[in-house]
Amino acid sequence: MTRPVTAKDYSYHYTLNNEEYDKFIELLGRDNLDDNYRAFIIVLLTSLNGNLNELTKILNVGSEILPPLLYSTVLRLIKEAIIIIGIENNKGLTVSQLSRLNRFKLADIDRNTINRTIKKYSINKTYTK
Repeated sequence: MTRPVTAKDYSYHYTLNNEEYDKFIELLGRDNLDDNYRAFIIVLLTSLNGNLNELTKILNVGSEILPPLLYSTVLRLIKEAIIIIGIENNKGLTVSQLSRLNRFKLADIDRNTINRTIKKYSINKTYTK
């Protein structure tokens, strides 16, 4: 069954920088995706120069033939990579301040996503809720 397409699916006006791309590849290696899908995502993201808008379009169109969780897994890992690098580069900012950064807004990252990532990866961060 195809996931319904929404306007939000194509609202990622964000391109990964080199640090974020490297972190994404690292996180992708830790995830339990099949090696063939992992290679597919790496080649696809590299050929799109890290453009999230184009990646979401392609993954959504391919949702009939790709595993159901591939779309959400890839986007979750990309957001986690952006958050981890954002925290490393902006030490001392609260979660609220991080969520207001332009890069986080463009990647559709909110405070809840930041908090989940901090908890998942046990990132030591002083923040306010």
